[in-house]
Amino acid sequence: MRGSELLDKLSLVDIVYVEAAAIPRQPVRPNHRWAAVAACIALLAAVGGLWLGQVPTPGQPVPPNGTESGLPPVTIPDAEDTQSETTEDVERPASVWDFYYNEIDHMVDAARQYSPGYFQEALDQTELDAVQPGMWLEWMTFSGEAGFDGEGNLLEVVLWVTTSQPDTTVTVTLSPDGPSPCFLLPEEAVPSTCNGVEYRLGRWVDPSGGISLRAESQMHGIWFTLSLHTTADAKKQAQADFEDILECFTFYEQGMPNLSAVTAVEIPPWQDKNLSQTEALADPDFGAWFLPTAPSGFAEESICRYQDQNTNALWGLWTSEYGQLRWEVRYMTTEDADYLVDISEPETYDLSRYPIPRADSVPEYLRKMVEHPIFEAEELTWEVLSTRADTAADAGDSDGARMNFGVRYGDIIVEVQSKSVDPQWIYKQLMVLQP
Repeated sequence: MRGSELLDKLSLVDIVYVEAAAIPRQPVRPNHRWAAVAACIALLAAVGGLWLGQVPTPGQPVPPNGTESGLPPVTIPDAEDTQSETTEDVERPASVWDFYYNEIDHMVDAARQYSPGYFQEALDQTELDAVQPGMWLEWMTFSGEAGFDGEGNLLEVVLWVTTSQPDTTVTVTLSPDGPSPCFLLPEEAVPSTCNGVEYRLGRWVDPSGGISLRAESQMHGIWFTLSLHTTADAKKQAQADFEDILECFTFYEQGMPNLSAVTAVEIPPWQDKNLSQTEALADPDFGAWFLPTAPSGFAEESICRYQDQNTNALWGLWTSEYGQLRWEVRYMTTEDADYLVDISEPETYDLSRYPIPRADSVPEYLRKMVEHPIFEAEELTWEVLSTRADTAADAGDSDGARMNFGVRYGDIIVEVQSKSVDPQWIYKQLMVLQP
């Protein structure tokens, strides 16, 4: 059917069907990357008018470069040629990819900038729907969490996207304020483009042959950072999946991603303040277990009371020319159970049993406890604590011992980290705290 014939036929279409076709429909996300193309072709064949019109269907994905179609260009054959054609027969349009992996000069920790009262909440399905891209593959599933400051303002959304390989995911961070730096590219890094979206890609090869892939882009006024790490054996398929996921994130429906749909359900209590020694000892939660006085020759560096979603503690730091003492009081957590030791089993805490380097001498299954044991207060003796006085690691630094351990007082844990502090003095301070 040619253009003139189509116009003649359109005059015979019942106006009810034309009006019905114009009613916005709830967007349906495909579970195959080109299902959206087949849906567009079916709509064109049924209505016909979109060949002549310029307005996209409500809910149709719109790419960030502002073009009218949310999909790569498709050549539509004559209607006579498509009458017997099924969805599977539709030719898959080619992606517009021009990518280049810059070799990463230096990997750094992707540390988020400190934000007072920072907390996280898992995304519910409505929130996931608001930030997921408008296209994905059948092996892709999404989960995620949102990060907020202490006032409940959204700082970032982190999505975990599955790949075609088990136990391999791509981490996608969406942030309104800028990307989280996790790699340093060459000064003249070559950009990459996919469907009109510009990415900066980086690749890091570790000594074992595994790779870390990184990408960042700015779309819809939001910064996107994507990362993946995989082994040498799986790197070819992992890189292909990574590029497919990058492509999926170039497609979003109108008005998306919608970060305003991500809101905090509950803002946990938080505090972050410096205290004097007197204020610390008067703290209603932890003051009774705080260090009453500093060791001789040590000066107070800082005392802090901190509380957020994950931490509730009071700690102090004192230093001398070569030494330091950190004393922290906090509530016991479920993770602390892995560090509790029985004094009748000295292999779990006695450092004299393990020569340097301890990475070679300490059995792996005991490493957690040997590195940082937690003793029950009522079982602690000087004979036991003296086994934690480590002088082997201080050659060329100072003559004093290093100590690293914790003591449990009911639901309270006192953590001690010291260098060049008399171990007997530390023991006496702990004994005063006996319940």
